[in-house]
Amino acid sequence: MAFAANGNPAFSYNFYASGPATPGYGVCNTSWSTESDIGVTYVGRGPWFVNCENDATPLWSEILPADAQASVRVVYEYHNGQLFQLQTRTIGGTYSTISSLNPAADTTLERCCGSHNQNFGTSRTLTLTAHAPNTSYEDDILVRFAPNLPTGAMVTGANLTFTVASARNPPGTGVDNVSIAEASSAWNEYTATYDYQPGILWSSYSKTPNVNFGSYTAGQTLKLDVTNAVRGTAKDAWSSQGAQSSWADNGFFLWLDYFPGYSPTNPLPFIDFSSREGSSPPTLSIGYLCCMGPVEVIDPNQDGSDQFSAAADSTYGTHVVYNGNVHGNITYAYRSPTGVWSYSQVASSPGCTTNCDTSPSITVDWSTNDIYIFASLFSIGGWVLMRHKTLAQNWQDTSWTTVTVDTYGHSYLVSNLASATGSNSSSISLVWTESNGAVMFASIPIGNGWSPFINPNYPWDGNGVVPYGQYFHNEGEYVSTSTGLLTAEQTDMSVPGRGLDFSITRVYVEPSLFIEGTPSGYESYPWAPLEQLGSPYTAGTWQLNFPWMSNAATPLYIHLWNGEGYRIPSTFWFGLVASFENRQGEQFRMVRN
Repeated sequence: MAFAANGNPAFSYNFYASGPATPGYGVCNTSWSTESDIGVTYVGRGPWFVNCENDATPLWSEILPADAQASVRVVYEYHNGQLFQLQTRTIGGTYSTISSLNPAADTTLERCCGSHNQNFGTSRTLTLTAHAPNTSYEDDILVRFAPNLPTGAMVTGANLTFTVASARNPPGTGVDNVSIAEASSAWNEYTATYDYQPGILWSSYSKTPNVNFGSYTAGQTLKLDVTNAVRGTAKDAWSSQGAQSSWADNGFFLWLDYFPGYSPTNPLPFIDFSSREGSSPPTLSIGYLCCMGPVEVIDPNQDGSDQFSAAADSTYGTHVVYNGNVHGNITYAYRSPTGVWSYSQVASSPGCTTNCDTSPSITVDWSTNDIYIFASLFSIGGWVLMRHKTLAQNWQDTSWTTVTVDTYGHSYLVSNLASATGSNSSSISLVWTESNGAVMFASIPIGNGWSPFINPNYPWDGNGVVPYGQYFHNEGEYVSTSTGLLTAEQTDMSVPGRGLDFSITRVYVEPSLFIEGTPSGYESYPWAPLEQLGSPYTAGTWQLNFPWMSNAATPLYIHLWNGEGYRIPSTFWFGLVASFENRQGEQFRMVRN
């Protein structure tokens, strides 16, 4: 479910249909007896079929706001032979109408008096007469229009209006149900007869009950709801293929219900209407949303599971993460508001190269357009990891962060579509199912700013001097603004000076991520390690509290003080000159020239 820009709700869903093999009973495609369909309901109308398949395979979909004009976007799965594609298309939010269309053809199909082959294509009247047992009487109507709707139009409502004719007095009698459906094949106005008539597409059937024909006089109108007949067959019609519906070629078939109570004192229900050759021809009015967009293939070879997630940002850019079938890891696809797709592979979690991360889920911060990806660490079971970047950053310039460590494997990890740090919705909600059947929930706060004055470092750093306060100290504890972990500080020597003190201070920095006990995403201090305990996991965790980078040709991180460390964008090391300005946590600027 999603809300369009105008606040209207939209739903996408998968449903399975199975029916008789007889043509005309299919839901999305009239010739299918088994189908798996992606449907959309929008502005209280639908379903419109985004995708239909002649099988019983589950299909997954997500729906998002698409633009400021109230369109929505559906991201869904599609079988293409042996491949599983990830596709998308838009559902338009612009409402339009076509009013008072006149027929392109109409005729009565009469069975009477032993003759069933008379054509009435030039008659000025159209007649409906009920059929009764042991009689040969019956009149049905065929009527066809040429609406010329735009490609991909999605019909929200349609009405067919007849004007009662004055050919007989009275022009109608009795009470009956008026049934209407799309004709199953084309017909010719001047050759169609009762014996040579098209069939009926029952999936488009609808009925107007208990119409009192005796209450109508010449010149009055009878309005029938034909919405289902117009949009009832969607495959290769209004929705999934975006072409004009077959009813524009085949038209409507109208008839009255079987009338078992016929007698000389209880005549057959009937009514006469003016035809297109008469003075008041039938009219058709249609309301529709414009329009369903063409199919865009996001990935022609997705892994065929439900492991994809999609979200939209505040500028209506589309963000999709999924497990690719080629390498088995997470791929990130971004569609800019201008319609250009770009792709990047999100690096696997540490210690793994292929088929590592599962159940990717994505959330966008609508205040900053920052993107958050969550995934399950497949290689060791029950870990949930998070990765975060700004819209302008590359995923290569970010690292995984541990959200939770579990003893149970889990699946079906999902996160909320969007959060907004500039509002009271400044957290991300996660839900997943563990292998023992438990459903788990986590809430992760996200912030839109940082200030060094939120938590003063020293006890006298307040309004006035604190009595009995500790004015000098040799130890300190800090929470790193880059990892959120505790950093311990030890001052070994301090010499006060006039305006500039001289201090030798060391800090203990804890790795932010361990994979089966091994630090990951962590750089050891290479320049003057202050502690070597013999274990490769603890060596060098004490370091001098000075800014530093590794001795690699293109270091990945810049380490500042008090345990802070920031990823250096990979683009910083290309070209003759470059600059990088960080505004998250500690604000600083790096320049290379």
